[in-house]
Amino acid sequence: MIKSKHFRKDVIIARIIFLCFCVLVTAAVAWGVSAMTDSPEGGGNSESESESNLLSSESESEPESESVTEPETETGTEPESQTEPTESEEPLKLYAEVTSNRNLNLRKEPNTTSEVLTSLPKGTKAEVIEELDGWFKVIYNGQEGYISSDFVKIVEE
Repeated sequence: MIKSKHFRKDVIIARIIFLCFCVLVTAAVAWGVSAMTDSPEGGGNSESESESNLLSSESESEPESESVTEPETETGTEPESQTEPTESEEPLKLYAEVTSNRNLNLRKEPNTTSEVLTSLPKGTKAEVIEELDGWFKVIYNGQEGYISSDFVKIVEE
């Protein structure tokens, strides 16, 4: 009879250990899935990468357009293939739209310890001036400041 009680304790302990293992594995899988779907840097979300590429390609292309000179031919006439943009074309403006469920702080400097100028509620759009190491320099209601790129998405208008 003593042997059977000892056996039952071992089985119960083994089942408890197995149950704990299953809970840990389930929690790890749930955490991994939520990290991929919620995080802008998640493995399945390439939207942030394309937004960064869009910003960097625009900032790189602007200086080129200013430094382009039109070559002259021997007769002094300009080639017909090059066209000047008309004055009616406006440059594409990019806006950062707040996606965080909580208000997003507009800060004086691009860091979390900097002075908070104001808070932007979810859905608010601010004009993007430039991107700096995970921060966007923006203009919101006439104020220039910085917001974290982790809590916004880039939209064109």
